[in-house]
Amino acid sequence: MIKANLGLALNQLINPATYVNNNLPVTTNIPYDIMSMGGDGVGAYYAWNGIASSLTAYEQCPPLKAVCNRRALAFTNAEISVRNSLGKTSTSTQAKKILRLLNNPNPLQTKAAFLSQVSIYMDLVGYAVIVPLRPVGFDISESESLWVVPPALCTLNTASTQLNFSSGGIDSVTLGNVTVRPDMVMIIQDIDPSVHQMVIPSSKVKALEHPINNIIGAYQSESNLIKQRGPSGIITGRINPQLGAPIPLLPAEKSRLQGLFNSMYGFMNGQSSIILTDAALEYTKTGFNAQELMLHESISEATKAICDTIGYPAELLSVTDSKYDNMKQADLSLYTKFIMPRAKNIAEQLSSYLLPITDNFYFGYSHLPELQKDKGEEEAAKKVQADRLKMEFDNDLITLDEWLQETGRDPLPEGAGQFRRSQLKRTDVPLASIIGLGGTQSLLAIQTAALEPDVKINTLMILFGVSRADAECMVGGGTVTETDTQTLILNTN
Repeated sequence: MIKANLGLALNQLINPATYVNNNLPVTTNIPYDIMSMGGDGVGAYYAWNGIASSLTAYEQCPPLKAVCNRRALAFTNAEISVRNSLGKTSTSTQAKKILRLLNNPNPLQTKAAFLSQVSIYMDLVGYAVIVPLRPVGFDISESESLWVVPPALCTLNTASTQLNFSSGGIDSVTLGNVTVRPDMVMIIQDIDPSVHQMVIPSSKVKALEHPINNIIGAYQSESNLIKQRGPSGIITGRINPQLGAPIPLLPAEKSRLQGLFNSMYGFMNGQSSIILTDAALEYTKTGFNAQELMLHESISEATKAICDTIGYPAELLSVTDSKYDNMKQADLSLYTKFIMPRAKNIAEQLSSYLLPITDNFYFGYSHLPELQKDKGEEEAAKKVQADRLKMEFDNDLITLDEWLQETGRDPLPEGAGQFRRSQLKRTDVPLASIIGLGGTQSLLAIQTAALEPDVKINTLMILFGVSRADAECMVGGGTVTETDTQTLILNTN
């Protein structure tokens, strides 16, 4: 039986006990069995074993957390609007209502915090589950608040043996211990393709098992080197010249010396670098230079693998010694190659859940300094397009309306722009649509100037190509107001 009490589910999620996801207990401390030591060293520090281990990697692998967090921060820089099918800002009541909801998704989160959660969960597990709370019987578009559910607290159930194309292979969604239909929640999916399921993508972290293992292991080894200083040498009894062999140390003496060495000697605060003892000892160096382990190089290479897989320019992290110009280019690349495609994907999915079919969310980033150079290039491209369209219009290849539509603007009303350059002398084409606003203002200036009527008539005929009858109508026959002139312009025959 599928229960549909979203309020109860949300209450349990905000005040969670211990839940089960992918057959692994999910608590604040992930079980150590997924981090067990492998006999051959593979997966000695980390092994991917489902969603729980993806979350473990986020908590224990600093580069992975940094990449996910920085991607989320960049994503939340968007200016969000709702546009209609013509690409214009939607003024519908529903659009305004949903935009207010997205800007204030719930009482505990800002828009940035909400979107950040969506982005990070998509990076870690491939999707984000959003619970829309609305009155019973109402559609998702009537939601009063939106809540992102942590992956550890929900399960997408796909155990059905029959392919469920209507819900992408998802039979139900379990939130805590409440199971609901998939159409009662919003499942925002990453762009990556699904491998083992109908729709839901696989976790990117799965492919990063070895790099994450190397990073965690390198940091742990470095910590041990700082704490224990490594096996730098062997202390033995000094060789007795008469016996030709070392003087043996009693077990008690070995334990005492080992304890003193661990607690009193070293290079940390409060420790001494010189050992004082009455024992006859010799020291044999057996260790190696810590740099020979190449721990930092291992971390750097594994971090680059994380950047490549998740989608973040490595030049923006401290693992590379990037110059300023390279970082500026990396900033631009971050948005154009990674953030903006993700934003478009998320916007389309949110629109399908919350907006009517004629409206869509738009996530804009053109206001950011990183993209201003790109905006300049866009303006230059617009000028090239305008020059091309003018050439096509002047050569009778397109109409005025087609010119306008190519630039994303609406055609003139009532088909006024359905003419080509060679048809400008056509008597059924309104003069105002030909001469534009500037020409209309010039015509009005001539009509109201202190000139003889014949001069005005000849000027109108020569400069604007109107007939003598129309010119005389504009100039002669009593007082002609500016409104009258505008009316005559629009109806010149």
